[in-house]
Amino acid sequence: MAEGFGSWLESISFLGDQGAREVWWSVDDPRTEWGVPATLLESDSSLRKDRLLIQEKDYKQAEIEKTELEAQQRKD
Repeated sequence: MAEGFGSWLESISFLGDQGAREVWWSVDDPRTEWGVPATLLESDSSLRKDRLLIQEKDYKQAEIEKTELEAQQRKD
């Protein structure tokens, strides 16, 4: 990679054959399709009960759900 700009990545560029910077990707590039899968994997974190509770700001119940999930994973 030749350069990256911004406090968050704004662009990716490479030095071309002639030494000129070629932008490969930029945050300003239009994106019409994001390729969201039609079905989610069972392990997808968006399905976790604790994540949903955090979104609802129910932190106490989220902690309980996280602890139960971790205990179940140790059993498996």
